[in-house]
Amino acid sequence: MNKNEIVWGFKYYVHGSNHKPTGTPSSYVRALEILSIICKRDLFLENDLEFLEKLYDDLVVHQRNPKGKYSFPSAPSYGSKGFLSAAVRKFMDYISTTLYSNLTSVADTRLSAVLTNKTLLITRILEVQKLANDLLVVVNEAEEHDVEIFESLRSRLLSVVNDVSLI
Repeated sequence: MNKNEIVWGFKYYVHGSNHKPTGTPSSYVRALEILSIICKRDLFLENDLEFLEKLYDDLVVHQRNPKGKYSFPSAPSYGSKGFLSAAVRKFMDYISTTLYSNLTSVADTRLSAVLTNKTLLITRILEVQKLANDLLVVVNEAEEHDVEIFESLRSRLLSVVNDVSLI
């Protein structure tokens, strides 16, 4: 996802099922923009939950200090009212939900592909097994002509048939 999609998704996530228009989604986005400036790191592109958790813990302790490391003179209320930590907490929830959703979707897709491939593999194995059995018939019939060559071929084919049937 690009940054605009993340911001839009986050706003939608924050709004949730609340049918009344509120300023919370925009305030949380602004809080993350402020923190991105302060931290010199675009938090909307951050998916390191450990980093965000440490930032959240630090914000809880320091954000209300008007001269502290998270002060932002042009918007002091974001720290003093606790919007910075609240926004980070909600963003972590959003990332966790989104990542879980995406991982589940990827896992479902991969599982489906594996099952499809397994079906194809079984079909191919059965085809090889049938071919090996057909060749064994030919080898058994032709064995009378050149015993040594056909015995070698026969043992290799039997090995394939037996290996395939174990799968």
